[in-house]
Amino acid sequence: MRDIVKELNRDIKIKNNIGVYQKGNLNAWIYSDGKTLIGVNTFGEKFYSKEHSDLFDCLIDIRFIFSELNWLILCNGAREDVYPSGMRRQMNKGLLAYQLTFGKAVAQSDLVDIFQECSEERIVTPEKQKAYFEEWFNS
Repeated sequence: MRDIVKELNRDIKIKNNIGVYQKGNLNAWIYSDGKTLIGVNTFGEKFYSKEHSDLFDCLIDIRFIFSELNWLILCNGAREDVYPSGMRRQMNKGLLAYQLTFGKAVAQSDLVDIFQECSEERIVTPEKQKAYFEEWFNS
């Protein structure tokens, strides 16, 4: 049996398909075998990601599930201009990611917690987020 190395519990904000905002609860687990998992409770429902090697990929799973329901999770990890580096994925399992600015290299001061709440204006789909990252990388 594998052990839990670290467990996170965060309050998050979610917007449902009719525009109602509600606080949810996000639990994240990092296991001794290096895998991670996220569970989200909101609107009386419970959702789980697939296990991945980092929390950012788990968050993407949750975002895909929510997009099918036309829901949004309002956190930095869903922002268009936030993406983790490979090193951040290894060092902290993707919990911290960089806020990206075109034409500028990332610095420690650009790090944000992917589960920290943010406004809805910068939230995009995982596909658009990846495209932004690739455009930034090539800038």
